[in-house]
Formats: sequence, C-alpha cells, structure tokens
Amino acid sequence: YLHWMPCCLLVLALTLPAAANPAARIGTAAVVRGVVRAFPELPRAAGRVVGSGQPVYAGDRIVTNDEGRLQILLLDGSIFTLGPNSSLVLDRYVYDPAKGKGELGAEAVKGVFRYISGKIAHDDPGAVRLKLPAGTLGIEGTEIMARLSEGGRTEVLLRSGRATLRTETAAFEIRRPGDAMVVIPG
Repeated sequence: YLHWMPCCLLVLALTLPAAANPAARIGTAAVVRGVVRAFPELPRAAGRVVGSGQPVYAGDRIVTNDEGRLQILLLDGSIFTLGPNSSLVLDRYVYDPAKGKGELGAEAVKGVFRYISGKIAHDDPGAVRLKLPAGTLGIEGTEIMARLSEGGRTEVLLRSGRATLRTETAAFEIRRPGDAMVVIPG
C-alpha cells in the first residue's frame, strides 16, 4: 500500500495544473522576444512564461519585461502586439467561427500596443471594446497603435478604420488614417 501511494500523489500533482486553468484557449503567442508572462484570472494562480507558439487563454493578463514583446494571434484573426514593459488583460473573448461572430473585451493596463481587428470587429464593430486608462475604445475595422503613460495619459494613433474613445465625460472619434488623439486625465 505504501509503495503505491507515492504514485497516486504524483498523478494527482500532475493533474492539478490542468484543472487550475479551466479557461478556454483563445489564441496563440507568436514572435515572443524577451520575457513574457501570463497570469490567469484565478486568484493567487502562478503565472507562466510564454514562448512562441504557446496558447493564450481567456482571462490571461499578459505582461512583458523591459526587453519583452510579442504578438497575440486570436482565433478570429485579431492581432495584439505588445511592446516592452506592457500589460494587457484579455478580459472577454467569445468567438463562433461557423457564424463569424463573437465578442472581444480587453484592458490595456500600461505600455504600448498595436491592435489589428479580425472578423469580430469587421462583422460587428460594437462587439470589440478595448479598455484604456482614459476610457473605453470602440473599434470599427481598425488598426490602431496606443501608448499608455504613467498618470493615465493615453495616446492613440489610427492606422485604418475608425475608433471612438469614450470617457466618463465625453467621446472622441478619429476617422482618418494618420489621425491621433491624446487624452490626459482631468
């Protein structure tokens, strides 16, 4: 009996990490440079180092170090590119490839990022919401670049499509490629 017990504990220990991450795979990390970590939304869950080709899950908070950067390729074709010292939370992601419809919610916490919309935004622009320190950015068939500075300053550059930033007191829209907005709290 005692000889068999360590094997049971080993099997149990090997199955715990899989049970600890019940979130659905929503995409893949690509072109990873430097150190990139993903922290699941589960309280006190340990983060994992992310390498090229590894899965990304709903609820992950992706964090890059001072030399870290990566692209995240989501199942609908949406792409996030994060630069050094950046953090992005993939709050909500639902996608039905048969219907080409879904919903994407993410929160850019700090740093720089680029977003290129996929099928979700092309089919229903209202289904994509990017939360920024300055407000919430609505996307419409868009490619944007953004920089989030200390103190909540938010800079957004439109590469294509249209984007609307909604704050508590106003809405700012950019429609022409090359246009940018800078929102300073207060």
